[in-house]
Amino acid sequence: MSETVVNQDVVKALTALKDRPGTETSQEGRREYVRITWTDRKDPPMHHCFWAFSNKQFEQGLRNTGLKEAYEKGEVKLKQAVNGLIGTQEGLDEYFRALKERTAAERAEIREKCTPQDVYEVEYNNYECMYDWDGDLRALGKVLDWFDEEAVRAVKRRGWNGDIDGMLERLKKGEQLSQPIKK
Repeated sequence: MSETVVNQDVVKALTALKDRPGTETSQEGRREYVRITWTDRKDPPMHHCFWAFSNKQFEQGLRNTGLKEAYEKGEVKLKQAVNGLIGTQEGLDEYFRALKERTAAERAEIREKCTPQDVYEVEYNNYECMYDWDGDLRALGKVLDWFDEEAVRAVKRRGWNGDIDGMLERLKKGEQLSQPIKK
């Protein structure tokens, strides 16, 4: 039998990696993250705005918001915001203001009850990063959303580990996902 040789430099590097702040994770921290971002999340009130991805949904949205008659008479102007969100300027402003407040409250609670590693672990599985051409880019993006660049650099990454600087650059630019990584 051959004897296994242990490189002490590798052991030291792995030990230093293990002890980085923000890399601890717990089942409780991951549960809290899921509770905050999915289970207990309440959508902001939608007054004079709605989601529509088809003509039928557009008509239904007009009826549900009470804007149908005013819209047909030309008394109200509708704007399209993002990803199918439509409404009056006031309705959209109110929605985004409430969304911003909810996000700030979530960020504070996540930072208090979860580590960056908790967020990474949940989102790595949520986005199925093990199959993604972009590796763990989406999971890193969620860590960046809730924490900061230092936290992104601190997480222990799984599987495919692309260049962290290149990944952060793509996240900061808001580059579309699933594009080839430039070397």
